[in-house]
Amino acid sequence: MRILIVLHSINKSLGLEWLTDGLLKQGQSLSFVLLNGGESEMEAFLLSKRIPVVRLSYNSKIQAPLLLLKLCGVIKRFKPDVVHTHLRNADIYGQLAAYLCRVKSRISTRHYSTLNHLYYSKAVVVDKLINSLATDIVAISEVTKKVLIDMEQVDIRKVCLIHHGFDLESFRRVDSERIDRLNKKYDFPANSVKVGVFARYIHLKGYQYIIPALGELKRKYPELHFIFANAVGDYTKEIKTLIAEHLPPGSCTEIAFENDIQAFYKVLDIYIHAPIDKTVEAFGQTYVEALASGVPSVFTLSGVANEFIVHERNALVVPYQDSKAIADAVDRLLKDDALRAHLSANGAEDVKRFSLNKFIEQHLRLYQTSLQK
Repeated sequence: MRILIVLHSINKSLGLEWLTDGLLKQGQSLSFVLLNGGESEMEAFLLSKRIPVVRLSYNSKIQAPLLLLKLCGVIKRFKPDVVHTHLRNADIYGQLAAYLCRVKSRISTRHYSTLNHLYYSKAVVVDKLINSLATDIVAISEVTKKVLIDMEQVDIRKVCLIHHGFDLESFRRVDSERIDRLNKKYDFPANSVKVGVFARYIHLKGYQYIIPALGELKRKYPELHFIFANAVGDYTKEIKTLIAEHLPPGSCTEIAFENDIQAFYKVLDIYIHAPIDKTVEAFGQTYVEALASGVPSVFTLSGVANEFIVHERNALVVPYQDSKAIADAVDRLLKDDALRAHLSANGAEDVKRFSLNKFIEQHLRLYQTSLQK
């Protein structure tokens, strides 16, 4: 099969790198379009694999007709059997170009759940257009599948559930040099107990409940140090105000981007992920990554966590939007060595369902069945 993958605004994605390697090993012919303003780690990865890559910049709606024309040109050049799009502008323009060029198999992976329903209601109209243009839609969790079918009235026959797959061993086995490098890079305080969050600075991630909880914990445990990674987003101003209000100066480290995410998790002693409701996460890769890394964790259940996280088996589960519950759960972990070991062992076992081989096989099967329709 000739497969053209269109990506929007992705600097780096381990999942897409793993999928690319898997498809190449299966003998598939791949090409990529990157809707990026400049060079990226994703582009460097693809070029290292000698995969054809076209980078197209896109900055405003004024350029939309030109972008669409260029995408049609790329499709005519590569003559793909399958066009697979990921993320907003890739979905909009990639699906439209593939439709206009009569590509038989047009696949979109839905990487968000109720985001637009909650925050950008006018954008739901565009979501429905994307849904209508695609011949198949990948839902990355049961929550996302339910949103597509129940809230956006997508034909159930178009929706294929494929959970993200992970190179789980890469999270388990991280050498000490990589961990030491991060400790030195960010100058984390020696002998501190590190509590981490890996989530963008946006409202739905629940920082407004996490940070007050951390402030309460810091008063009780002065040795705590807090690390916020992927710390960029449209809620930055509010989060920085919360940090100034609740956390003493020097008690937290903010990281905009860290390439070595496996080593990041290994730096941590405790992990927190607390989205504000059941459906705001489309998947929540960080649930799997933290548990694969063996980090004792405190979670609210959103996205895929609804399918496999069990309170006191593989994590401590707390109610949504509840700072006190978050603080109490972290306090339990700090006090109970046996509980931390129990959660760590079970978490590493329970994430085995997200195998990389299964992830790749399901994509191949989808491409094949889509072409047979």
